[in-house]
Amino acid sequence: MAALIFTMLEGVHITGQQAMASLDSKSVTESLLAEYNVPLMERYHLFLLDGGDGSGQFSFTSLAQSAKERMEENLTEKAVISKRIYDMFPTKLTAGEITGYQLVTDQQGEVFYRLVTDYMKHNLTREAADRIYQKMKDASDAKSQAGDLDTKRKNAMTKLKEASEETDQKAENAGGMGKAKEATKKTDTVEDTKRQKETENPITYVKDWKNTGILKLIEADTSAMSDAKLDLSETLGKRDKNQGTQCIQMTDDWYGRILFQEYLMKYFSSYVNAKEEVCLRYELEYLIEGKATDKENLSGIATKLLAIREAANFVYLQTDTAKKSEAFTLATLIAGVSANPLLVKALQEGILAAWAFAESVSDVRTIFAGKRIPLIKTAKDWSMDVKGLAADQKFEEAKEDARGLSYEDYLRILLYLGSRNQQCMRAMDLIEQNLRQFTQEKQLRMDHMLTGLSAAYQFQAEPMFLSFVTVGNLKASTYRWSEQASVSYFSGSDE
Repeated sequence: MAALIFTMLEGVHITGQQAMASLDSKSVTESLLAEYNVPLMERYHLFLLDGGDGSGQFSFTSLAQSAKERMEENLTEKAVISKRIYDMFPTKLTAGEITGYQLVTDQQGEVFYRLVTDYMKHNLTREAADRIYQKMKDASDAKSQAGDLDTKRKNAMTKLKEASEETDQKAENAGGMGKAKEATKKTDTVEDTKRQKETENPITYVKDWKNTGILKLIEADTSAMSDAKLDLSETLGKRDKNQGTQCIQMTDDWYGRILFQEYLMKYFSSYVNAKEEVCLRYELEYLIEGKATDKENLSGIATKLLAIREAANFVYLQTDTAKKSEAFTLATLIAGVSANPLLVKALQEGILAAWAFAESVSDVRTIFAGKRIPLIKTAKDWSMDVKGLAADQKFEEAKEDARGLSYEDYLRILLYLGSRNQQCMRAMDLIEQNLRQFTQEKQLRMDHMLTGLSAAYQFQAEPMFLSFVTVGNLKASTYRWSEQASVSYFSGSDE
């Protein structure tokens, strides 16, 4: 009977030891995450554990040592009963190591993306995100509907050139015609050519406008622009990075994309919202363009804004009967009376594309001035007259609409249409450089930052009750077992 009782007590005892070791393993591993990098949290609200050793090297030595010390402290705690101290579950830690980990730079920035969207779910409701998403979708739809406007303009000029060559060939082949008919033909051709020369073709202006340079075209004050520069050789995309050993599931949906871009809009500066203590003043522009200097990034943004406005303006022109009629009339004059309908149609499309481009230059100038332009215009919003276009066009600001989209709204569109992975890596470039330059974190590297880790611990304990009895040939021996724990900063996850 004593053997049975003490054996059962021993079973309860070792179960309790294992339960305590399991709890300690979880709590100690979780406690490591409490040592997150404070400047990162305060400035960017990112909870990340630095796996660096303080000298720019990646090492788990300090983390493993910290876990070991905390585990040993927990295991040596004793219960106090009636003022007497009892060690109810004497257990010894024999080994502990980090067995797996995730870095925020892993999976081309997907881990960073997940961390950001987890945080932003508590700051932006799905309803608010949906309203932003509809604007992004409208812009994306307009771009798809418009098609390649450069191709439309080139196609119009190609067909016009072909028609002109065909006319010249027919004139050469008219040698066998009667003198009267030949004279009539020659007169028609001369009059046709004269009419074409007198009719300005706005399609031909676009090339010269583009060659001017976008910032000069919108008359931006380049002297007032930031001249900040980033050393791209130090960015994550240019250097060898540490890699984690654990993966997360990749996701891609509209809600996550909106959450991510709103995080970027909140924590990074831009041309109209420049911040202090940043390595680049136009950070959002860098996230989209990825160039070394603020001016290069701003120029790229202006070009992309022009493309968005051009597509949206072309889509509107296709719905405006009066403006399409103007373009058709002008196309007919340029083509000449002998032109076929296919040429006139191609010229009409090319003229509409050129007209949309001219209007868009004025739009971008207005947007850069801090004013608003609606995505899809109406007749009252339109500014440019196709008949007034000239090669040396003076582009004034377009009509402003207080209900339209601001510069930052158009940045949202560009972020949404851009590469998510590129934006993740570039955002981490800026975070890393900003903290290195403007905090005490001089050795900080984003590819040292842990979002989660797994640890394994080895334990041993001696029997407590089996030493009181003898059960057959069974001898009391040391218990040995292991426990594992996985923790992360991801909400609702122990990955």
